[in-house]
Amino acid sequence: MLGVVVLMLQYDWRLCLAVSVVLPPLAVATTLFHKYGMKAYRDLRAQTSRITGAMAENIAGVRVAQAFAREEENLVRFQQLQGVYFDRFLVVARLFHTYLPFVGLVSGLGTAIILGYGGSLVMQRAITVGEFAAFILYLGMFFGPIQTMGDLYNAVLSTAASAERIFQLLDTEPQIRDRPDASALPPVRGHIIFDHVYLRYDTTPAGTWVLRDICLEAEPGQIVALVGATGSGKTSIISLLARFYEPQQGRITMDGIDLQTATSESLHKQIGIVTQDNFLFTGTVMENIRFGRTDATGEEVIEASKRLGAHQVISRFEKGYATPVAERGSNFSAGERQLICFVRAMVARPRILILDEATSAVDPHTETLLQGALEKLFERRTSFVIAHRLSTVCHAHQILVLQHGEIVERGTHDQLLVSGGHYAKLYAEFVRH
Repeated sequence: MLGVVVLMLQYDWRLCLAVSVVLPPLAVATTLFHKYGMKAYRDLRAQTSRITGAMAENIAGVRVAQAFAREEENLVRFQQLQGVYFDRFLVVARLFHTYLPFVGLVSGLGTAIILGYGGSLVMQRAITVGEFAAFILYLGMFFGPIQTMGDLYNAVLSTAASAERIFQLLDTEPQIRDRPDASALPPVRGHIIFDHVYLRYDTTPAGTWVLRDICLEAEPGQIVALVGATGSGKTSIISLLARFYEPQQGRITMDGIDLQTATSESLHKQIGIVTQDNFLFTGTVMENIRFGRTDATGEEVIEASKRLGAHQVISRFEKGYATPVAERGSNFSAGERQLICFVRAMVARPRILILDEATSAVDPHTETLLQGALEKLFERRTSFVIAHRLSTVCHAHQILVLQHGEIVERGTHDQLLVSGGHYAKLYAEFVRH
């Protein structure tokens, strides 16, 4: 376009000046289209996400909806979401179909001005007919790309609205950053100390603590069980240990090294976590087991599977360890998924093991079968176990009972039963049910 403008100036600067009259309205229209179009596309994309989320939610929860006869209500709610989407789509369509014709109108107006003014210059013999014809040709070459860009600009705004959400996610700052002088954590034995630790989250009301004055010590190879009602602070303790958060007061050491002075990567390489979600990735069973240590050999994987009693389970599948894993491991039972997660944790060779309700999703019979795998998994590792089923923590070296973010009792299973405190009541209730 710049070359076309230069050629137009060479033919006649007066005609160029006449063309420039239509450019300010075009610039104003483009600015307004960008302002309102971006907002409209942003709203449209947000509504698209709501519809997608509602559809996924209804498909995943179809049995629950059927059980409570909610099909009609859910359909009405989905149709309302579609109605909002349609309204927002209309806003986008109106903006686009107003802007694009306006660009064409401006182009036509510019051509009309040149025909009128240029014609008068030809009549006055200020320019020749040939020069005027050439200028009209270049004028078409000038306005053609503008009209094309108007169409492309709509696609750019649509893409920008989508990319904006992606960039917001990519630009999210991590909550935990390594200190500039942080060093890699050497291989640890697993001696862990919480020294008067306090924690609150960003959403915690001022003046209240999620964890208050937590003091505990775990010797290498010990099993520490965390017991308490939902919201008592059990998961917060293991989140601090894994350094997903950092305490506002106190410190946490591993073999005498303050975790805040170590790099997160070196810490996470020495921690294995198995949660109640027993998440499996799309791929094969072998790839999922190697997820924590990709250089593990097939022999190591099979040996770990045999030790945990998973080898026979995996071998029952036609392709064995090469069996494809469906999305979220839906082609495996809860117990099978949990066994694979246990093997994954063992193959990663962690020095610290964290089990967060690792057997809560399975039935008592399967839990009994998994108990043997757990005992093998605990060997020579410092382990932290969260469990509502108290049968899984009876053999722990120490049991910590939490209430409202504080440790209210500690001891072995037998000691806590004899004391007749909160744990004894929880255990009696567990046995009764």
